[in-house]
Order: sequence, then structure tokens, then C-alpha cells
Amino acid sequence: MVVDKSQITPEVLANTLQREVWPEVKVIAPPKMGKVRTVYDVGNDKLIMVSSDNLSTHDVVHRRPVYGKGDTLDAISAHYFRMTKGIIPNHYLDTLGPNTWLTTKAQPILVEMVFRGHLTGSGWKAYAKANGPEQGTEFCGANLRLGYRENERLDEVLFTPTAKGQAKDFPIPEFSGLDPEEDDPKITLDMIRKNFKAFGLRRPEDIDFLVDAGRRLYQAIDGDLQTKDELLADTKWEFGYLPDGRIGLIDECVTPDSSRIWQKSGHVPMAARFRSRICRMHIFAIP
Repeated sequence: MVVDKSQITPEVLANTLQREVWPEVKVIAPPKMGKVRTVYDVGNDKLIMVSSDNLSTHDVVHRRPVYGKGDTLDAISAHYFRMTKGIIPNHYLDTLGPNTWLTTKAQPILVEMVFRGHLTGSGWKAYAKANGPEQGTEFCGANLRLGYRENERLDEVLFTPTAKGQAKDFPIPEFSGLDPEEDDPKITLDMIRKNFKAFGLRRPEDIDFLVDAGRRLYQAIDGDLQTKDELLADTKWEFGYLPDGRIGLIDECVTPDSSRIWQKSGHVPMAARFRSRICRMHIFAIP
């Protein structure tokens, strides 16, 4: 997507939200500041979440904000929170104003729930490195048949989780040989079941519930996007325990910060050793 830089005027930049800390908000604890979002605990199991217009990729917050980014991404998430609440509850309650949500407080589960409908990004890199096109391979506990091309649609939606944090945050035997500072190490479904408490799960079977819910979320949202000539290549979700004990979807839902969304009519898988321009791609953050 080409950006018309003539539209990025001083007046536009002056209207971006670059700060998220507002002393006027009455809170019961200091706000928690992330890279692009600040969370206020206002009591009664409620949070106010303010999304800035800052642009972040991986651990870097870029110098120039993007006009309307926070409001736009919040609107996308709110739409899909409303659309999918019949599949699984979520923390979204209301949009209070531009860039600002009211949500239910939740206890986060420390698993990045990554779902892939197409073989791209780190999934493709691991597959190609292991000579997957010729003999197939395994990725995050999932078996991938031989013969896939880069960006090709997978036979089924794959769950390829990572731990939410650094290896040192999880005192489990499977991480004993890793660099303690490694961010978001890859894990498998069996690893989560065996160490469920370390990942913030209350019961080992809760991960199976989440995998099923995640696949149903993926299918519903991908189907909705395809009616708009787009498709969901991959995405990551975060979940947590709501105050009533149910597991709910938290954080965000299928924004360009957490997903690859491709134009359906322009999508053509790449050959294993030949790259070509295939489609318009949105900004993405999935590795």
C-alpha cells in the first residue's frame, strides 16, 4: 500500500495521540504502560485501555506516529469482538471514545495463541530449512506434509504456539537448554499440557478448549474477510480468565498489528525457489 506523504502534514501529526497517561483518570493503581497501549484499573473488575497512534514492530516504537492508527485498530477489534462473542466471550465492553475502551479485567494466560491458515513467515522458513518441500517436517508439534509452496493455504488451520515472555520466566525442563533471554520461545501443545500451571492455566484441559475455540474464531473471521475480497493468512490471540471464571479473548482481535491479512483476488502462492510480487499486504506483526 502506497502512502501519500503529502497528506502527512504538521496538522495531521498534531492530531495523533502520542501519550496515553492521563492524570485526570481516577485509578486504584498506577497505569500499566505498554508499547502502544496503556491500561488503567478503575476498580470493580473494569479497565480503561487507551491505544496511542504510535507504530511498533517487535520491540521498537518508531519515532513517527500514524494518524488514526489507534482508533482504526480498536474499531477492527471491537467489530470482531462483537461478531465472535457467541464463539467465546471476550473482555470488550464498550468504546468510550476515540482510542479508548472499557473492558473487563482478566487474568492472562501466558501463551501466544498463533493460528496459521497459510504457510508463511517463520513457519515457511522452518519448513524450507528442514527440506519440507521434499520430505515434509514438523513445526511446533504440527506435522506438515511435503510439497507446500511459500504462502500456500494449509490443508487445515495449524496451532503453533509460543510462550508469552522470556525462557527464564518459565521454570520448566523443556526450556533448560535455551538462552534465558530468548523471547517468546516456541512450544507445543503437549508441552503446555504438561506444564499448564507455568503458563497460567488453571486446568490442563483448558488449552484444548482454547485450541478448539481458536480454530472456530479463525474460520469465522476468515469467512467474513473473504466476503470483502481478503483472507486471513495467520493471526495470534491472547486469552485470559474473566472474573466469573470463564475463559475469554483479551487484548485485540485480528488487527494488522497481530495478523497477516491478504487480498484474496491477488493471492498466488510462491514457488519454493521463485519469489514474485503476489498481493497487497497489510502491516503485520506475526513472526
